[in-house]
Amino acid sequence: DQGEHWATPPHHQLTLMCDDLKATIAELRAKGVDLDDAIEDQGFGLVVSINLPGAGSMLLYEPRHALAYTLDG
Repeated sequence: DQGEHWATPPHHQLTLMCDDLKATIAELRAKGVDLDDAIEDQGFGLVVSINLPGAGSMLLYEPRHALAYTLDG
């Protein structure tokens, strides 16, 4: 047998970031997006889960840390 063996299958996680979590939640809900009700403080930011039909969930968060870049140039 060659190669690595994983105890569990590897997975990937996609996370979206926004400037104002409460406003983004309101915009997404108005468009019919299914989000969890509870906003949690995870230390690095405020987070909520977006529920994806047939695919689990994806994290949406408002950062509480310095950004590695800015969009202003």
